[in-house]
Amino acid sequence: MLTMLDQKGSKNDEAVRTNYIQLWKKVGLNVKLYEGKALEYNNYLDVLSSNKRHDFDLWTGVWVLPPEPTSYPSYISAPDSELNYGHFTSKENDKLVAQMNSPKAFNTKYRIGQMHKWQRYMQKEAYVVPLYYQYDLETISKNVKNFSTTTENVKYNFWDQVALTK
Repeated sequence: MLTMLDQKGSKNDEAVRTNYIQLWKKVGLNVKLYEGKALEYNNYLDVLSSNKRHDFDLWTGVWVLPPEPTSYPSYISAPDSELNYGHFTSKENDKLVAQMNSPKAFNTKYRIGQMHKWQRYMQKEAYVVPLYYQYDLETISKNVKNFSTTTENVKYNFWDQVALTK
């Protein structure tokens, strides 16, 4: 028996969840919902982020990948990260993340190599299994100035600089 933590959502979310549970049953996995139901979002987050309660086996959720890919492992799998919802930790993972963000990583080839090592490790561990990816497209008119979609110019507090011209 596996326990699945999930959050309440739309009728469509409920149908997807029901379908997963039925498909798992067909392959021999008996999955029940945590506390017998999908939780309201705040309760779901409390259980998911708690370092004390690990009484679920799998969970569903969404997150956004950052524009700088090597920052992702630092916040999703670092032992002290509040976003490490899977509560996954290992010495090997800590070592790979540290190497990826070390001063040596200012060398692009080294950084890419370390990212590939971490990706191979995480594929082997499979502690997070993406079910699907969604891409968001942003259309920016040529009349908008001071807004860039390139990753080199990522600024998190830039809205006061964005303007619409004629």
